[in-house]
Amino acid sequence: MNDLNGKVFFGIDSNAVYPNAKGFFSPSEPYPEYPHEHLADEKKYVYAMIRDGFASLGMDRKHFGTPEWNPLGDIIKPGQSVLIKPNWVIHKNREPQYGDMNCLVTHPSIIRAVLDYVYLALKGRGKITIADAPVQLCNLQELHTKLHYDKIWEFYKTRVLRLMFWIYGDLLRV
Repeated sequence: MNDLNGKVFFGIDSNAVYPNAKGFFSPSEPYPEYPHEHLADEKKYVYAMIRDGFASLGMDRKHFGTPEWNPLGDIIKPGQSVLIKPNWVIHKNREPQYGDMNCLVTHPSIIRAVLDYVYLALKGRGKITIADAPVQLCNLQELHTKLHYDKIWEFYKTRVLRLMFWIYGDLLRV
């Protein structure tokens, strides 16, 4: 088992930018462990940086570069329930002079990469919940559409998962 206690990875790439939703935030390279057939047409730096982070931390070092590489496999076991907690604070930046939404919410490209590696670790058995408690005035549906989280749900819905969200006590099926 990996001992990640106290380890941190900082990925720095001067060319890196948050990608657009074209290609469902899929990776642009055919990684041996990648559990889906879909690749993006344009470079996806964030996906590569998350993957590099797992590798740099020594996660499943003996299988890196092979189809068996499962960086979260020591932490997540098939059949478990996993919660991914993004930072879905609010659906719009009330202070636009300070920039876009990236200072307020987790970019969907990060969630997509993490979701893929959680899915890989579960090996098709288990439950993934993506949940957050946004501030009271957040329109979560608008946030998902505006930032293109809906592209991730669309991608996974057509491949493997049935997705449901609880929004303010109401079940939303996507």
